[in-house]
Amino acid sequence: MNISRRDFLKYCTASAAALGLSNACLERLEAALASDGAPTLVWLHGSGCQGDSVSFLNLFANLDPVGDVTAGGVLLDYVNLAYHTVVMASAGPTAVTMARQAQRKGGHVLVLEGGVATAFGGRACIIMSDKGRAITYGEAVLDLA
Repeated sequence: MNISRRDFLKYCTASAAALGLSNACLERLEAALASDGAPTLVWLHGSGCQGDSVSFLNLFANLDPVGDVTAGGVLLDYVNLAYHTVVMASAGPTAVTMARQAQRKGGHVLVLEGGVATAFGGRACIIMSDKGRAITYGEAVLDLA
């Protein structure tokens, strides 16, 4: 799908307004997207309830304030989150492309959440589809590690 720069900026503006992002938040988001200094994370979810992700997101809600640190701040300021099905905005082929780009670039941190299903040749836990092929959690772990 081709999209013009003008249409892309219109989409970004509409998305920011829908999310209620302030100018300061937009500046932080822009800086985070441009940053190469932070580690790139590819966070995969296997057989489980995604409770680790939920616990991480809830952690900051249950702590006394520590400066300006929030779950969003960690995800925007301290890491480049390339793939995480719970918190990323993209889905489908776009999301898989983000994981593949991190893989090609190298140096990413692979975070694994949940067990690796082995029953039925691992097909009990399909986590993504890449170019029409179902990818099991076990395959993704081996491929991205």
